[in-house]
Amino acid sequence: MKHNNLSQFNEHKLIECKDFSFSLYNTYYKQSYHSKSLGAYKETLYKHIIPAIIFQECLKSNTLHDFNIKLIESINKLAEQENNKNSTLLNTNEDFLNKNMLSSKSKNRSLRILDICFGLGFNAFISLQSFPYCEIYSPEKDNFLEELKSFPYPKQICLNTKQILEQLQTNRVYTYININNDQKLYFLHGDALGFLHKFPNNFFDIVFQDAFSQAQNGELWSKEYFEQLFNITSNKSIITTYAKARNILESANNSGFSVIKHKLGSVFYKG
Repeated sequence: MKHNNLSQFNEHKLIECKDFSFSLYNTYYKQSYHSKSLGAYKETLYKHIIPAIIFQECLKSNTLHDFNIKLIESINKLAEQENNKNSTLLNTNEDFLNKNMLSSKSKNRSLRILDICFGLGFNAFISLQSFPYCEIYSPEKDNFLEELKSFPYPKQICLNTKQILEQLQTNRVYTYININNDQKLYFLHGDALGFLHKFPNNFFDIVFQDAFSQAQNGELWSKEYFEQLFNITSNKSIITTYAKARNILESANNSGFSVIKHKLGSVFYKG
């Protein structure tokens, strides 16, 4: 399927993924924004959103001691589903989001999410669908918000992405408030490391650690970096990531996080 209206992404190659969602290949970092074999939509869901939801539900039910078991069971089911040749359709996980969307505040304030980094916006957009009460802070070196208005997001992202991107362009913040939602998404244009020291200690509840790999973006995978994350995350918080490399897990663990490695990635958490 060709999308000729994406000519403005002339520096990056459009990629169609296994789950029929689209991603881009970044020529500077020489990596895709998402796994082609899993897909932009499913990777976001499986490696970030679902682990974060399971963690928040464990906190709400005072069953954090069962988090490891619940996470591994859920991820194993998802991995098994992916091994099924008939599992390519995007809508296979809509029921999960509909059933597990956090319908009420998990604490006296909105969830604070650090999205490293904004990229194509998948983590931020699906978070807005999954967490009705949230503040998302999303650093990003590149700024192609204008170009993303024509990006072929999957239908499962049922938000008005163009309107969100327009607000981010104009105000650097998107706000959505009604009786059931209180959401803010901040687009922080610049180097992610430059923003971390601006946040107070114990600030974030969720971190999506979704930077390009340590081979290409090592400063966002170092022990010093994870020590910074430890300081600015709350005492019951989670970091989700696709990474499973031993040295990364050791850096997170040595910084104070508990570490769980699963089939599709890892999580680091406090609690």
